[in-house]
Amino acid sequence: MFTHDTIDNLMLPNEKRWSEVVVRQVFSVELADYIMSTPLVANVQINRLIWKAEKNGKYSVKSDYRLCV
Repeated sequence: MFTHDTIDNLMLPNEKRWSEVVVRQVFSVELADYIMSTPLVANVQINRLIWKAEKNGKYSVKSDYRLCV
């Protein structure tokens, strides 16, 4: 059973391909077909979080407040 909550758990380790076995175990046939037809970008190396409201890219409550006001 699928117990993880991130997309990378639906991919083959160290590859840019869907794990068809996992995708088909987790989702309905229609949704699994849709996921399997979705191409994965091959040139992404590292994911990282960036807060665009700050020049340094780091989140702060102060910058969030300024954005909201």
